[in-house]
Amino acid sequence: LRQSHSSIRCFAFSPPGCVISESGLPETEELVFSIVVGDDIVPRLSYQTLHKLKYGIIDSLLACNSAKCEILIKGCFRLFFSSPWQFETERAISVQTQPATVPVNDRLPLIFHHAISASSSEYGGTESDAESSERRQRRIQLHPPGRLLHLCVVNGSLVSKWIHHSALDEIKLSGAVITDHMPYYVRKILLMDTTLPDV
Repeated sequence: LRQSHSSIRCFAFSPPGCVISESGLPETEELVFSIVVGDDIVPRLSYQTLHKLKYGIIDSLLACNSAKCEILIKGCFRLFFSSPWQFETERAISVQTQPATVPVNDRLPLIFHHAISASSSEYGGTESDAESSERRQRRIQLHPPGRLLHLCVVNGSLVSKWIHHSALDEIKLSGAVITDHMPYYVRKILLMDTTLPDV
């Protein structure tokens, strides 16, 4: 289309995060204008961000003595509901009194044992782990297209700013990751008084 229509422009609302490589970004910045709202998960989705999220969760579970199922259930609850879920006082007390010297493999189910070695490959464990990590690093990093305008509501006021693609290199786990992608919410944000920041 660009070859036939040199003046063509594209306005992308909440575009996916794995669209174009870094080498192709400069060309898209000339004709694509992308809008990202809040903590929207879709523009942040890529192989690298999902990999970082996966092993970030595993590392957090490894470092905690609390019951893994409770951590995951509580995290999912807080992710999809705005009100935090507080466990009963008795359970919180029992968790705090657990010994901190329990071996990692003794407090984890077997399903995590393979994940431990996979996670350690990020830091270069065995030779095969290092090779696996190198393959991941060679994988092409993809980004959302064009110039990126980030919109978010802070204390009831709309804040807009131009962001670099690297600002979307991590998935934020909050209660708004799905809501911020919904068309009705994006429309609501766009109808607010918006002043474009200077480039």
